[in-house]
Amino acid sequence: MKKWSVGKGVFLGIFLIAVISSVGFGSTPPRVIFVRDTDIWMTDLNGMPPVLLVEEGFDPDISPDGTQVAYTDYREGRKIAVYTIETGELQVIDTIPGDNNYGPRWSPDGSRLLFNFWKEVGEYRSYWVIATVRPDGSDFTLLTEEYQEGLYSPFWAHDGCSVYAQDLHTLYQFDLSGKIVRSHDLDEIMETGISSATSFSLSSDGEKLLYDRLVDDPEDLWGMPWMHEPATAVFIYDMEKRAAERISPPGTSFIHPVWVPGEEEVLVYGFTEKDLPKDSDDEIPFHIYRHNLSDQSFIVLVENGIQPSCAMK
Repeated sequence: MKKWSVGKGVFLGIFLIAVISSVGFGSTPPRVIFVRDTDIWMTDLNGMPPVLLVEEGFDPDISPDGTQVAYTDYREGRKIAVYTIETGELQVIDTIPGDNNYGPRWSPDGSRLLFNFWKEVGEYRSYWVIATVRPDGSDFTLLTEEYQEGLYSPFWAHDGCSVYAQDLHTLYQFDLSGKIVRSHDLDEIMETGISSATSFSLSSDGEKLLYDRLVDDPEDLWGMPWMHEPATAVFIYDMEKRAAERISPPGTSFIHPVWVPGEEEVLVYGFTEKDLPKDSDDEIPFHIYRHNLSDQSFIVLVENGIQPSCAMK
């Protein structure tokens, strides 16, 4: 393991957040981790002033208990790293072969990390598979070594006893030995718009699946001729009823949905029609929104932020 520490300013910021965060959620509101520019920051569901945690990191995922952040470290290739919030200790896991791994996801009990692993087979064959490792770097395991197709978007089952991943056609459920135990035709879940970057978030009871996909709806074009790419919308798929429902309204382009505690709200990032600049040369601002599923309202939680992750305890 490579280890680094952070400066005193970070600890002061974390202390201030802990003191201020007594409104709305009691003494410990759920922490929210996100990316701003190329760095990883922390706020909470009360919207406290963000605190810088880690420089040069992407794909953050906060542990269920809110004490650690797993992410992709880009300083020497792409490697899985774990940051401990209270101590500032940063560990880049160097027990994983290669230097092209990304997107860690915590198991529900916080004991393992699931991530994308670049599998090289001979000189001319390579593809994405999924793997797990413990946060301390031990017990690295390739779950789908024998699966000869690229797999993407891995996430845990609600009980932590199996995992999911998709190959652009099928959503597979693997047990922890890598055996396929169930599969879902992605055409049943989403009509179109699947990609290797599609993000999934499963509810704690395993019944509802959040995901994003591209949409090509006239209501989402907004009359902007320079907006050549389609919008991205967020959906909920009922695993038992096998029915999908769009939850993001027209006039928004949201991505990367994640559940928050209680699962009556989700966090997403993206932009709304009113965020679009008048000049096509200007950048579109991305914000993190807190989206209420009951009344379909959404508010900005973090300006200039992407890739949110929320502690569930």
